[in-house]
Amino acid sequence: MGIGLAQAFEPQNKDAQTVGTKVIGTVDPVTEEYALGQELYLANCATCHIGVSPAVLPTQIWEYLLNDNEHYGVNITLPTRFDSRLILDYLATYSRPYYATEVPTFSIERSRFFQALHPQVEFAAPPDLQTCVTCHPQVDDFNFRQLSPEWE
Repeated sequence: MGIGLAQAFEPQNKDAQTVGTKVIGTVDPVTEEYALGQELYLANCATCHIGVSPAVLPTQIWEYLLNDNEHYGVNITLPTRFDSRLILDYLATYSRPYYATEVPTFSIERSRFFQALHPQVEFAAPPDLQTCVTCHPQVDDFNFRQLSPEWE
């Protein structure tokens, strides 16, 4: 009974963390060792588009993206080598490698990781970064745990 009561009175978002001055509800709580990498990831990547959870793409794709200034057809300035290393350490820790027999994809919606995280979700159109907010209203704060009422 003690465990049940403790769980009942825990804060709603026990995985929320402070990154810089912003409280975020990450999918995976990030240890202090990777907090700077996450902060740099959000500062470098989430300024142009939503910060994608590391879990939705394989580690090898993240590594490629961090080293390619032709980012999905847009020429970008890459983070410094030092920042890239910290970002990749964070992404590699919280993502998963793809199998050697698997064909890698840069498309989030075709990623088996994305599909595993959305097992029974029927999309009216192929999902993209803009459609995440439909189900995850707090996505701008890197909060993928908060769902819109129809998905809770």
